[in-house]
Amino acid sequence: MAKIVKMNPGQPSADDIKRQFIKSFDYSKLTPEDKKFLELLGVESAEDFLNTIGALGLDENEIFQLIASGKTEKDLNVEDVLSDAFYDDDDEKNEDEDYDVEYDDDYGFPPLIPEGLFLPARKVQEYHIRIKLNGTSVKIWRELKVPSNMSMELLAYVLIEAMGWDNEHHHEFYCHRGREIVYYKSGRMLKKEDDFFMPFDSYSYNSDKTPLSKVLGENGKRIKFEYDFGDSWIHDVWTKGIRDYEPDEEPRVTLLKGQGQCPPEDCGGVWGYEELLELVKKKRKTQDDKERLEWYFIDDKTYDPDEFDLEGHAGNIEGLMNEVKAEIERRKKKTKK
Repeated sequence: MAKIVKMNPGQPSADDIKRQFIKSFDYSKLTPEDKKFLELLGVESAEDFLNTIGALGLDENEIFQLIASGKTEKDLNVEDVLSDAFYDDDDEKNEDEDYDVEYDDDYGFPPLIPEGLFLPARKVQEYHIRIKLNGTSVKIWRELKVPSNMSMELLAYVLIEAMGWDNEHHHEFYCHRGREIVYYKSGRMLKKEDDFFMPFDSYSYNSDKTPLSKVLGENGKRIKFEYDFGDSWIHDVWTKGIRDYEPDEEPRVTLLKGQGQCPPEDCGGVWGYEELLELVKKKRKTQDDKERLEWYFIDDKTYDPDEFDLEGHAGNIEGLMNEVKAEIERRKKKTKK
C-alpha cells in the first residue's frame, strides 16, 4: 500500500502524529489502491478514519502511539495500523487455528423471498433510489423507483436483482453515525449471528421490520450495502427524489436505467474483477488466462463491461415482485385459517 502521510523524522508524540495526520490527509491525492481500501472502510477524510477506529472499538491514542513508536516505520499505512491495533501482541494470528464454530445448514443461501415485505404506513410515497458499486474502474450503477413502505430487506432483494447478483451470498446495509456503525440485517441473520464478530461500538436493526422510509427518508440520504462478505462488494445507495403518488396510482417497483455489467460471482471482489478486465484486454493469452475467463463465462471477443441489459434486469425484478405478491396472498390465506 502506498504512502498516505509522510512522517517527520525523530520520535514525535502521539498528539503530534495525530495533528500531522489530520493536516496532511488529502483523499484526492491518494493512489487508486489506497482509495479502494479506504472506500471499503467508508473513509473519505481524516475524521472518517478516526471514526472508523472508534467504530472498530480501537483506541485512537494507542493507534498514534503505535505510529510514534516507529512500528510502522516512516509511513502511516492504514491497513497495517488497523491490523496491528486490532490484534493483541499475544495473538498468534494463525489462519490455520481451529475455532469451535457451529454451522447450520439453514444459514446457507438466503431464502428466495425475505420475511419482511411491505410494512404498515400512514402514507406511502415513491422514492427514486440510486445504487452504485464502489471500487471498480467500470462505472456500474442502477436507478429505480420503489414504494417507501417496503422493508429494507425487500429493498436488498430488489437491489440484488437490479445489479445482477445471483443472491447466493448474504448481505447487509450499514452506515456511520458518529463513532458508531449502524447495521440493518435480516432477522434470520440476527438470530444466527455471534456478537463476538460485531464491532464494539455498533448496533444492528432488523431489516425485515425496518421500512425504507425510516432509513432513506430524505433526499440525499445515503447508506452502504454490502453483498457477499467474502468478496465484499460495497455499494453506495442513496435517495435522489421523493414524490407523492397520484390518488389512482398504484405503487410499484420500476427499474429506470443503469450502466455496466455486474461482475461475476466469486471472482475475488474488486481486485479479482479488475484482473479479469485486464485479461480481457490482454492480446496474448496463456491457456490459464483462457480457462480463467471461461470459468466466469467471459468471452473476451464479445465481452463489454459497460453494457447494461435494462430489459433483462427489469424482467428479473418483475419476476421477484410477482413472487412477492404470491407470498403476500399465501400469508393472508394462512392468517385467515
